[in-house]
Amino acid sequence: MINIILYSSQIFLNFIRQFFADYGSAVSSLRRRKRLSIAALLGRTRPIRECVHLLYVLTSAWFEAYKFDWLNVELAWNNVFIVMDQGAELNKDETTLVIQLQEGYCQLLLRIMDHIYSFGNVPKIHENYFILYNDPTDPELLITRSHPRVESLLWDDGLLLMVLRGARARFRLGPELDVAPVFSSAFYEYLKALGWLEGMFISFQHFRHSFRSAATSLTHELSNRLLLQIRAAGLHEYWQDMKEITCGRVAHCFAAYVYGCTSDPSKIVALDMTELYSSALLRSGMSQDRAKKWRLAQTAVSETDHLINCDLERPLSYVFRPSLVPAMNACMDNMFKIFRVVELLTSVSSDRKSADDYRQVNEDRAIAERRVRHMFFIVFKLLSLVSVIKDLFVEKVTSIFDRHAEVLERAEEVEEVDDTLAQAESELQALMARTDIRKQFHEIVDILKRLAEEIRLKSVSNDLTSDTLLRWHKTTVRTVEFLALIGAAMPVESVFHALHVRLKYLRENVRYPAEDID
Repeated sequence: MINIILYSSQIFLNFIRQFFADYGSAVSSLRRRKRLSIAALLGRTRPIRECVHLLYVLTSAWFEAYKFDWLNVELAWNNVFIVMDQGAELNKDETTLVIQLQEGYCQLLLRIMDHIYSFGNVPKIHENYFILYNDPTDPELLITRSHPRVESLLWDDGLLLMVLRGARARFRLGPELDVAPVFSSAFYEYLKALGWLEGMFISFQHFRHSFRSAATSLTHELSNRLLLQIRAAGLHEYWQDMKEITCGRVAHCFAAYVYGCTSDPSKIVALDMTELYSSALLRSGMSQDRAKKWRLAQTAVSETDHLINCDLERPLSYVFRPSLVPAMNACMDNMFKIFRVVELLTSVSSDRKSADDYRQVNEDRAIAERRVRHMFFIVFKLLSLVSVIKDLFVEKVTSIFDRHAEVLERAEEVEEVDDTLAQAESELQALMARTDIRKQFHEIVDILKRLAEEIRLKSVSNDLTSDTLLRWHKTTVRTVEFLALIGAAMPVESVFHALHVRLKYLRENVRYPAEDID
């Protein structure tokens, strides 16, 4: 009827065998009393009959099962828990019967929980019959089982999540941390605090409270130990490095190296990016050990698109998810794009030789002079616009890193670190999402980059025409007007509203005097 190899069912089998042995002994004792009346016999056998009925209640859910699985186990223990919840209604013999079953169950369940909190996984011999089982593809994860036929009275979602967190933290702490079987000790400590003594009946309310309390306290303890390891490995230092790489000193230093040395894209592509990035990391104040973890390579897309990688090892890799670096990467590339625009426009504004050459080759010196002045006017307005955009973007990215750095400082468990880093990643991704108003913003940055490249090319090739200047000017005016208008409609705390405020003066002074246009 039942696969006796399974230890869970063996508990019930031993319990049933012991019950029937006691039952047989009691019946034999009654047989020797030959002069009992029917009424006396019924009275004498009442405790036995009530215990038989209780046994049926305890086993009816699985009695016809050919082989136990986790579902049968949960159904069986649900019946036990129901009886434990009705302790006040049990007579002395029934209470003794349930105590015997509780002792066997506690021994098994606590043995499994000790293993989970000592090694981070379910014992192999029990994983097919337990509500949790080991993920075959990921050794640090446990998976929960569910079925519409059963709703465990002990295992609710909160308890399952707590044990899953504890198991993962224990696994991540590694074998170097020697942890004795402590779950059973914690369980009995909480139980004794409720007035329980060995050999006493355990109500289901007290059982569940002690079980949950033990799981909660041990999970918090393991999570805190893991967090201490992660902090010792450089959690805060690496988070600060990530800020500097995305929008801080590393990004500024690298941009100065790459885009400040030349405006020629072909020369930029030919630079040794690996060496330049390594220098930028070290010059920004990053330690050599941490700097070695970061690598940068240029992609084939453009001179402002790069790919960064970071070789993070345990335990930092537990909290810094692989998807965080691409989110940083996207923000960093946007920074480089803005830096590139600034450098191109700056090179035009400071290139007096090209302006003088244009005046020399043009037959009408007055017209040439007006066109050069018009070009410089456009360049200065574009520089003002791009500088505002750059400052606001840097402020926004910096605020994300700083705000979550405060949470990292206050965190007491790994889960708090996980949550805040996931939130930070989500916010960085949202900044670069090309949807809704952000799509238009990023398209404007793309337009400004193309415009700056064209201005630089035309300025050095002495190819300034009235039509070209008017087109550049109109693009500049439309861009300022658009950003100012959309910002005015945004909430005060929005970065676009801040852009609207800062563009107020530029918007009022972006138009060029008509009499100065040839």
